[in-house]
Amino acid sequence: MLHLLLTGRTSEAEVALAIPGDFTIRTPVPNPFTATTSLPLSLKKSAKATITIVSELGTEEVLLRDRTMGPGEHSLPIDLSKFSAGVYTVRVFINAQFTGSRKMVKLTK
Repeated sequence: MLHLLLTGRTSEAEVALAIPGDFTIRTPVPNPFTATTSLPLSLKKSAKATITIVSELGTEEVLLRDRTMGPGEHSLPIDLSKFSAGVYTVRVFINAQFTGSRKMVKLTK
């Protein structure tokens, strides 16, 4: 069962996708961005994470992570400085199962 958690302040909102007790993925910060951003996520226990960046056309552009990650808070850097402006999607698979995705907007340089 997936739960959508919404928390926020007047000027910003954070959306987290949580699988109860196991995994939380948050919106990349900053978003929108010009070259680099980071993806905050947390794991309750060790798991194999496969994280990819996909373009608006559905093309997998970057394999960000494909390995076992330990429990705890993580912040994965994302460098799209060599890519054109547009909307990109971060796709997350935990233990080979689709877990969630987040949209990112890359602005021009």
